[in-house]
This record gives sequence, C-alpha cells and structure tokens, in this order.
Amino acid sequence: VYNKFVSKGIPAIVGEFGAVNKNNTSARAAYCSYMVSQAKAKGIKCIYWDNGHTGSASGYDTYGLFNRNTYEAVHTEVINALVNAAK
Repeated sequence: VYNKFVSKGIPAIVGEFGAVNKNNTSARAAYCSYMVSQAKAKGIKCIYWDNGHTGSASGYDTYGLFNRNTYEAVHTEVINALVNAAK
C-alpha cells in the first residue's frame, strides 16, 4: 500500500481491522498497537472495527471495545493501545 499509493502522494486507509476477544486482552492490545504504529510510520490511517459485541461468547465475532447501551469503555487496554499508537 505504501509503495503503490502513499509514496506517490495518494492517501491510504486501512478501512477495517480488529482483534477478536478470546480472553486475550494483552495480545489484542499488542496487535492493535503494532498495526496502528506501523501504518502511522508509513502515513496510513487506520479504522478499528467495533461491531458492538464486547464479550467472549462463542458464536460471535467479538470485536467490540465499547458497550453501546451504557457508553462504557469495556476493553480499555485495547483502546489505550490504539490511542497511544496513533499519537
């Protein structure tokens, strides 16, 4: 993406990426930090996919970081990793 577009002045966005909650918060945070920091280093913006499912129930793709009913930040370690990598 960098070589094909960004290096030629064409903006690029990673439109959706995420990490499923499998009771693996530290791994999710590390992955998100890596993705955003590497993209940022190349001038690429990222959008995290939050599908509203915050638990770890099987049968769901649980990418959610926020409880959409209470507006509570549920997975703050992952949220902080995203924000800090983007700074």
